[in-house]
Amino acid sequence: MDEIEARKAAEEFARTRTANWDEWDFCLQLIATPATKGVYGFTYSPRAKDELGGTIRIGGNWPIIVDPDTGACRAVHGVKEMVALRNPEAGPVRFHITRAQRRRL
Repeated sequence: MDEIEARKAAEEFARTRTANWDEWDFCLQLIATPATKGVYGFTYSPRAKDELGGTIRIGGNWPIIVDPDTGACRAVHGVKEMVALRNPEAGPVRFHITRAQRRRL
């Protein structure tokens, strides 16, 4: 699966979790960190126009992780996994995690 296909899968997944996707002009952005090696990671956030007509980001959501082998998607599991996404020393994020690992996140 390439990045374009992963982006489409992530958007479909995000649309199931977010009301008013088109109305709020959501934007997917690829997370490009060493920790996302082996998976695709995308952030998605709503946008709006400010009083000068510029686009501003309002709020945000847990990033989406896409398994490049299957196209399966999931949201990041908690703050610890989010921190790990930003920390290259934490090692790569795995798509499949056990229930015990999830409790630690």
